Order: sequence, then C-alpha cells, then structure tokens
Amino acid sequence: MTLLKPIWTDTYKVAWHEATTGNRASLVALCNYLQETAWNHAEHLGFGFRTDNGFEKAWVVVRLHIEVDRYPAWNDKVTVETWPSGYKGYLAFREFRVLNEENVVMARATTTWLLIDTLSRRPCHLEFLDTLDIQVKTLKACGKEAPAVKQPEKMQDFGSYRVRYYDLDMYQHVNNTRYIEMLVGAYPGDWFSNKLIKTLSIEFLKESFLGDEVTVKSDGPAAMNNVLAGYETKVEKLLVKAAITWADEH
Repeated sequence: MTLLKPIWTDTYKVAWHEATTGNRASLVALCNYLQETAWNHAEHLGFGFRTDNGFEKAWVVVRLHIEVDRYPAWNDKVTVETWPSGYKGYLAFREFRVLNEENVVMARATTTWLLIDTLSRRPCHLEFLDTLDIQVKTLKACGKEAPAVKQPEKMQDFGSYRVRYYDLDMYQHVNNTRYIEMLVGAYPGDWFSNKLIKTLSIEFLKESFLGDEVTVKSDGPAAMNNVLAGYETKVEKLLVKAAITWADEH
C-alpha cells in the first residue's frame, strides 16, 4: 500500500530555453513548474483522472496569484512544494512554494481550480476529496486565496495575438501559461530591460481555441502596476484578466 504524501515536491533545473535575456527563469517557466507539480501530486493522490482513452475529467485552474521574491538563474535548481488546502463548493484550492538549493523561499503561489467533465464541460462535485487519507494542510502560501481581479470600465488596446497550434494543451484549448505569455508579451520590448514581475493575479474565464484572435487591453500605458484583459476579438468575449505588479531589476 502506497503511503499518500500530503505535501509533494519536485525539483527542476532551469533550462536554457526557460531563461530570459537577463539570465533568469521567466515567470512562465515558474508557472509551468507549478502546473507540472500539481499534476504529479494529483496523480499520486489518485485523482489525476487519466484513462487509457485520455481524460474523463480535467482539473482547470481558474485563478492564480503568485509572488516572486527572486528569480532563479539559468542552470539553478529549484524545488517546488505543493499541497491541497481544501475546497468550497465546486472550487478546490492548492498552494505552492518555490525554494532554492539553500531551502530559501524564492516564490509562493495560491491557486483555485475547477474539476470539469471533459464531455459535458460542466463542473464536477468535489465531495470525493473528503475520502483522501491525508491530513489536509490548510495553510495558505500567500496568506489568502487567489483574489478576483478588478477590471476598470475603460480599457485601451494594448496588443493582439492569434492562437497557434503550439498554444494548445491536451484538452485542445489554450493552456493557462500561454494566456500569461499573451498578456505579458503585449508590453513593449524595452520594458523588460530593467524590470521583473513581482506579483501576478490572474483569472482564467473562458476557453479559446486554435485560430482565435485575442485582443489584449490595458488600463493604461505600460506602468509598474497594470490591469490587463484578453478578449476574443470577433465577439468581444472576455477570456482572461490579470493584475501585474513590476519591480525594478537589481
């Protein structure tokens, strides 16, 4: 009988393609680590829902809040810790910490998830989580749940993006980290020369698919604090919205 682990850890080495021009892992790379570690823990606990014919149910992240104290550099090794922190109605909560080789916390994140039936696309009940034979750790990595993003009424065009084949995941829709790339990628290139993302709060609201045109809107010009939103261009369908705080690179 396998002893179930309430806290799961995976170790990653920052690859060349995950590093930015500043020789640091990108925020998207960190978020990919979180996603992969969450999946591994769900599989270990017995609710990854993979079958021989694919996935009958799918965990879909609907909110993410991440705070970064320091980014790892190329070739650095980091350990990602994750644990489920309970559920409320249809919403499940999962926490993360990213640590360096000296066991110092470099980043922390909190997430909110829905479990979706892949055929009906409807959310599933979560009472089965009560049967888990583990002590659920209710500690919030960021001291709170991932917040809703308040979007101003007036937004201006900030950029555009067409969904490509490589933006899709196994569920045939745009992966959540690709949405982050769309929004962050709308900033002008010289913005990144001396700035790093300090915090990101993001809500994933609707699916988008191959060939969709996404219009990125902002509450104003590039600034140290921005609210961004992504819309499916043809029907003005709100797909994603995010609040980003930047810090000067030292």
